[in-house]
Amino acid sequence: MAIPHARGIASTLVYPRRKIQLLRETAERRLLSSFDTVVDEAMAIAEEELERLKELHKDDPSRQVFFEEAWEEGRSHWQDMEAIKDAVTNMLVAALFHLFEQQLDGLARQVSPDFAKKQSMRSLHEAATALESAGLACFSFSCWPTLIELRLVANTIKHGEGRSSRELVEKRPKFFPRDSFFQPFIGQPLTGHGFAVLQPQFSSYFDAAMRFWDEAMIALLGGAEC
Repeated sequence: MAIPHARGIASTLVYPRRKIQLLRETAERRLLSSFDTVVDEAMAIAEEELERLKELHKDDPSRQVFFEEAWEEGRSHWQDMEAIKDAVTNMLVAALFHLFEQQLDGLARQVSPDFAKKQSMRSLHEAATALESAGLACFSFSCWPTLIELRLVANTIKHGEGRSSRELVEKRPKFFPRDSFFQPFIGQPLTGHGFAVLQPQFSSYFDAAMRFWDEAMIALLGGAEC
């Protein structure tokens, strides 16, 4: 089925792709890169604590101060910052999903007159189904399975334990840390405690979201009706 004004619609798809690219660049270059110095910060805190302890006990020859004792302060800082980094990464992935979901809703409204009549934003599946019905076969795009996984990840990040996390555990058990009983641990992802998106998954989700717009553009131009 040819989509009316497909060429014109295709020409607009560079904009949602660019928004995703900008979010990724901001995340990697401005936000997540700020955590690169955490180990150095932890060492500096430990060394400062070591000097403080030495000064505190300088008049007590029987009291020895060891770096391991001071390192507790540095280790605490490192652990706190790693948790914050995990939380920020999770938030960025959730933001990516909702950005893409809103963009897909917008595309479906361009392509499908019936969908455009809906007053509120619809779900990812509803928007994709409308696109399929209009002739844009996004369910068959190579990136689509990763985007479905992204939906499960975003819901797990937002809601913690629930239907999405159980489905994600079945599909990707290695994504989850283990509790004391060696069971997948969901925890509180928005606090950086428990489930956390790792760098390979982070990259794959952004790659998939950008690739969707590349594939959509190719599909629209391939079956264009001027």
